[in-house]
Amino acid sequence: MRELFYEQLQQGCCPRDLALAFALGATLGIMPLVWGTSLICIIIASCLRINQVVIQGANYLMYPLQIILFFPYLIWGERLFATHLLPANHTQLLEQIRSMPFVFLGQFWQSNVQGLVVWLILSPAIFALLFGGVVLLLKKFHPLATQ
Repeated sequence: MRELFYEQLQQGCCPRDLALAFALGATLGIMPLVWGTSLICIIIASCLRINQVVIQGANYLMYPLQIILFFPYLIWGERLFATHLLPANHTQLLEQIRSMPFVFLGQFWQSNVQGLVVWLILSPAIFALLFGGVVLLLKKFHPLATQ
């Protein structure tokens, strides 16, 4: 078990791989899901053989931003698909949860899928900006950048 931990810690330590792990973790970390980004990061890092610590660290760093962006993604998704699934204010939202919980869950699920579509549209640009920025920073400051 210890060997596996050290292998994961040292895997993908060149600047490009570190930038890839950070950019993927941060991009996945702002996905509008209430679960699962950590598991998705584990699977992607294992498949791509990139640093698990960096991808999970970036994912966790994005958690406050994920919370902040969660409802804007849902709103943008409703605008993109020209739907109006969720109530406009928190009072109506709470009332719908109390009076019609299954209707609310269905509408919330559909709204969440629409928010994920918005994230899918934006994520390539977010990833590219993060990856490019981190590569530049690491090439300037990382001790292994010349290798």
